[in-house]
Amino acid sequence: MLASRFTWILALSLTAPALAFADDLLEDDDDALQETEEEKKAREAAERARLTEADSVQDLLDDGDEIKALDDVLDEEDQIDLLGGDGASAPGAKAGQDTAELYRAQQADVADADVDEELMAWDRYLERYPQTLFRDRIEKRIEELNDLAYGRRIDRGGPQLLDANQRDVPIAQGMTLDSLNPTDRMQAGFEWGLPSYMNLFVDYESALKRDLSVHGGARHRYTGWSFEGGVRYALIKSSRTQSIVTFLGDVHFNSNPAFLGIRPQIGVGKKFGQLDLQGQFGVDIDTRPLSAPKVIGGLNGTYYAADNIAGFLETSVYMGNLGWDEGPFRFNLAAFGLKFFPELANEDAGKLEVNVAASVPYTSNYWRYHFGSIMTQINYYM
Repeated sequence: MLASRFTWILALSLTAPALAFADDLLEDDDDALQETEEEKKAREAAERARLTEADSVQDLLDDGDEIKALDDVLDEEDQIDLLGGDGASAPGAKAGQDTAELYRAQQADVADADVDEELMAWDRYLERYPQTLFRDRIEKRIEELNDLAYGRRIDRGGPQLLDANQRDVPIAQGMTLDSLNPTDRMQAGFEWGLPSYMNLFVDYESALKRDLSVHGGARHRYTGWSFEGGVRYALIKSSRTQSIVTFLGDVHFNSNPAFLGIRPQIGVGKKFGQLDLQGQFGVDIDTRPLSAPKVIGGLNGTYYAADNIAGFLETSVYMGNLGWDEGPFRFNLAAFGLKFFPELANEDAGKLEVNVAASVPYTSNYWRYHFGSIMTQINYYM
C-alpha cells in the first residue's frame, strides 16, 4: 500500500513540469496566433488605404479639370502651403511623389495667379515632387502657360486659355514680306532709299474668321503708286503645332502707269519656341502689253529675345524675264532690324508693334531702285 502511494506521488512529480511546459507552449501559440491576426488586420488596413488612394488618383485623372477645391478634402487648418514649407511628401507617399490631395491643393493655390506666377509655381511643384502622379497633366498645363506667356503681347485679348481651334498663331510680320496671319490689324510705315526712292504705305486688315481676313490699302511699289486689296486664307492654322500655311490673293491698281495686277502667293510659317521662321513664294502678273510675270517672295527669321524686343533677318526676291540669256531682271534685298512691343495701358497691352530695319540689295540686274534703304513699320492689332 505504501509502495503504491509512493508510485503515485512519484508519477505526479514527474508529470507536473511537463504539464506546465505544455501550458506555456499553448500560451505561446495563442500569442503567436494573436500577433498574426493583428498583422493581418494591419495589412488589410494598408491595402484599403492604398486602394482608396489609387481610386482617388484615378477619379482625379478621369474628372479632367473639374476638380474639387481643397476645402472639400481637408479642413482649413490642415491645408498645406505648397509654395513654402520643407517639401516633405505626404505620409505614405514615396519620396518625391505627391498625392491627389496635394495636386488639388496646388490647383487651388494657383487658381488666381497670373501666368508667370503659375508657371513658377508648377516648376517648383515638379522640383518638389519629381515622381508626381500627374506629370502629364502638369506638363500640358506648363506648355499652355508658356504659349500664353510668349504670345500675350499679341494674343489681342490677354492671357486667356482658349480652345486649340480658337487660339491665334501669331507668326512675325515681315518688313518686305506680306502678312501670313489673318487678323485684325492696322499697318503704316515708310521706306526711304538712296538716292531718291520713297515708299509710304498704309493698310487695314479685318478678320472675318480665325482663318480668313480681307485687307485694303495704298503703297508705292517699284512700279509706282497703287491701291491694293485682297484676302488671306489660312489653309492650315494649328496652335498645337504652332504652324500656319496661308494663301494670299491680292489685287493692285497701279496709278502711273495705269494697269491692273494680281499677286497670288503661298506662305508657310512655324514657331520654334522663341524663333519664328516663314517663307513666301508667288508671282506678280499685270495687264501691261509684253509684261512678263515677276517672281516674288522671300524668307524671314525672327528671334524673340525678351517679351518686348525681337531681332530679325529677312530676304525678299523680285525677278522677271527669267529666260533671258543675259540673266533675268532682278532686284533682291536683304534686310535686318528690330521689333519693339511698347507697354500700353492694360486694355491695349500687347497690341502695338514697332519695327525698324535697314535693307541693301544683295543682287541686281537691269533694275536698281535704290542702293540701300531704312524702313519703319507700325502694326496695331485690334
